[in-house]
Order: sequence, then structure tokens, then C-alpha cells
Amino acid sequence: MTTLTVVFTLSAPIRAQQLDSAKAAAMDAKLEEYFRAIELLPLEDKMAECDFLVESCGDSLLRNHVASYIYQHYSKPRIMGEEAVAIHMVDKWFESGKVKLNSDFELLGARMFAQFNRNSLLGMKAPLLTMEDSEGQKVSLPAEGRASVIYFYDVSCAKCKLTTIMLRQILESIDFPLDFYAVYTGVNHDEWDSYRKERWSLKTEAVNIYHLWDPEIDSNYQMEYGVIETPQMLLVDKDGIIIGRKLDADALSRLLESVRPYDYGSGETLSLFKMLFEEDGSDAEAILNAAAYMKKLALERKDSVLCKHLIGDLFYYLSDSQGEEYKKALLPFIEQHIEGDPALWSEAEDVAAIIAPAQMEKELLSRAPVGSRIAPLRVTGRLKTVRNAEQPLEEIKPRKIRLRALKGSPGWIVFHSPGCSSCAEVAAAAASILKESPDAKFLFVEPDKKLLDQFDLSVLPHIIEVDKKGNITRKYLTLK
Repeated sequence: MTTLTVVFTLSAPIRAQQLDSAKAAAMDAKLEEYFRAIELLPLEDKMAECDFLVESCGDSLLRNHVASYIYQHYSKPRIMGEEAVAIHMVDKWFESGKVKLNSDFELLGARMFAQFNRNSLLGMKAPLLTMEDSEGQKVSLPAEGRASVIYFYDVSCAKCKLTTIMLRQILESIDFPLDFYAVYTGVNHDEWDSYRKERWSLKTEAVNIYHLWDPEIDSNYQMEYGVIETPQMLLVDKDGIIIGRKLDADALSRLLESVRPYDYGSGETLSLFKMLFEEDGSDAEAILNAAAYMKKLALERKDSVLCKHLIGDLFYYLSDSQGEEYKKALLPFIEQHIEGDPALWSEAEDVAAIIAPAQMEKELLSRAPVGSRIAPLRVTGRLKTVRNAEQPLEEIKPRKIRLRALKGSPGWIVFHSPGCSSCAEVAAAAASILKESPDAKFLFVEPDKKLLDQFDLSVLPHIIEVDKKGNITRKYLTLK
């Protein structure tokens, strides 16, 4: 047990000049009931409520007891982050002398608690430290841009040994970028070397692991991160904000999900979009109106993260969906909600996740635009007309043909891949259309390199309609 631990232990529980035991017990029960009632309030509101309680005490002896009890409750909170309320009590009531504690030693303990916790509270910027690795190289932590775990431990700490075993399992299961700083709080380099070799052997590609120490405590890590005893563990997000403190391995495992990069285009949101747009056959205007409405609701809640996730997921949904109306909606969607809202997509990871894919989609959408003439390319394809309408597609002999050979009759160009599950449906639909329009033609084409630069072939089958003059009249059709 360190000297610091002794001071904290002996200074608690704090009891101001004693109330009658019966009155004190009754008051404590009421206070516990009150704490439960305000449990879900924001920290600032809890502080205000606690101030109100203290100020409401007309008797100085009662006020001292209430303030001391509030401090005790929040100095060892059940809910992570409530230490901020205890620090508030020290700053406003104890340091000012408005509340008298039993002794200077108790006041010292309260002061030390505040000093050793005030720099690493939830929501604060994580203090930047510089330490040395096992080779004596300087390492600064935490680094921004990646989530970080900072773990303070000692080789002689039994609880640390158990925590280390659990951490190895957690780290080996992580599949997203993470920095892990294992900080040895002791001074024996040889023991540290042995401990690392025996207990820190693990395989992980996603996690960068740094083994650090600061035997002279030049970084002041004890004060900066409240390291009074070990193990001590914190979670810092990619922006350098503390989002977890005094964590055990189980709590860390659960909280790590909050720093996992968002996987756009997956999950429950896509099911929502399918329900919204597919079941009622929404057109492009309805899709754009729905997007604007969802964005409006998210921003009214001041939830920019939700807004990003909704817009990003809808972008991927529209990009991956087949159908004319989806693609009609996609271009204005990109221009309005991605290119037109750069503040929403200002983080580094947004470039790879949203901005670059949106630019690519926009370029694909611009190929072979509606109203332009079909490219004068010679391709290998299977031509389906009224004469072979009922013939299976694979039995139609492929031949060289110009895309503009469809000129003079309404026609459709179907870009497809061999073995395409949807092609049989398209071929059947083509046979039905040919019965109604004997002059029509369908050209089934398997894409090659020269076609990739002319048409959007990211999703197949891709069906283009051309008129008698060879002009493109519609794209991204579905024929069933």
C-alpha cells in the first residue's frame, strides 16, 4: 500500500462534527433516496442539486454532515464519472471553509482526491504524457486519430496479473484500429522485462501495443491520471477525449464497442430503408424527401453522429440498389447531403468511408447520360428479337455487333455477367415485351475492358433503353 493510498484510506469515511446517531442515520437514508432520484441527471444538474441540499441546511452541524455525506457518496460512485460531483464539493464547500471537516487530515484527503482526479474526468481531453519504452525511446500518449486504452499496472499486483490475462483475450479479439499503452508503474527494469515476456505474449494485427514506464515519474502521470493504486485503466476516443475511467476488463470490453468505427451500409438501418422504399415503390422525389426529413430530425436533436450514420447508410443503400428511381435519387442526394454539407464530413475517416465513394458514384452516374447517343462501340453480344424470343439466352450464338445497330427500333442493352441469377428473369421479361412490341430488340452484352470506361457497370445487370435514333432514354432499368 502506497503513502497516497494510506492518506485516502484514513481520510474516509469523512465525518464532520457528529450529529446525533439516530438523526444522522435518518438523514443518510433520505440522502441515499435522493441520490437514486437524481441518478439519471447530467453531472451539472447533480452538482446544482447537491448545492441546493447543502444550502437548505439551516443548522451548521447538519450542513457539515450533509456536505460530507455527499462527498463520500460521489468519491466512490456507482456510476462512472460521478467523481466530478465530489470534486465540486471539495472546491465549493470544503476549500472555501463553508463546510468544516473534523480535522485538517480529512481536509487533506479531500484535497488530494480532487487533485488526483480533476485532470482525467469523463469528457475531458486526455492529458498528454511522454514516457519511455523498454529500449529507452520516447513515446507520447495518447495519439489522436485512434482510440486508445491506457493501462497502469505493477508486476507485484495480484489483481493486475488477473487483469492482464483478461486483457490479452480482449485485445486478440479486436478487429479495428486501437492503441494500447501498458504502463508499468514500478522501477525494476529486469522484473518488467520478465513480466512482459511471460504475460504479454499475444498476437494482434489491429492493435498497436506500447510497453512504457516512467520510474522517475517525470510525466507526473500519477497526478494527471489519478493513479493512486493499480490496476488503473482508461479508454480514450480517437479525438483524445476520455470516455472511460477506472475500468475493469469486463467494463472495457463492453465500452470498446463505442469506439469501433461505424460500418456504413450494414445493420438495422438498411432494414429500415428497405421497409420505407421497397415496399411502397418510392420514386426519387419521395426518397429525397425522406432523406431530408431524417436529417432534419437528427439535427433537431443536435445529434450529428446519428445524422452522419443515417445519411451515410442511405448513401450506401442507394449505391447498392438496382432500379431507376434509386439512381435518379443518388446524384442529387450526393450533391445535397455529402458535397453540399462539408461540415458534416470533416473527419479524416470520412474521406475513405463517404467522400471518396461518393465522388466515384457521381462519376459512374455521369457515364452514358440520358439524352446522349449510345457509344459507337463494337461489342460481342447476343441479340434477342421476336424471332428468337422464346429461345434460352445461352443458346443464342454471340456475335460482333455495334451498339448503334439498335438504331431504328426501340431497344434495350442489357449488360450482364455469366451465370447472373437475375438474367433469366430479364430474358423472360424480354420475351414478354417482344410479344407486345415485335420491332423491339434486346442486346445482351458481357462487359469487357473497353466498356468499363463508357458505362456504369458497378452493379449488374445494368439495363439501358435506347430510342429509334440511338439516344439513351432511360438507365438502370429493372425488367421482371
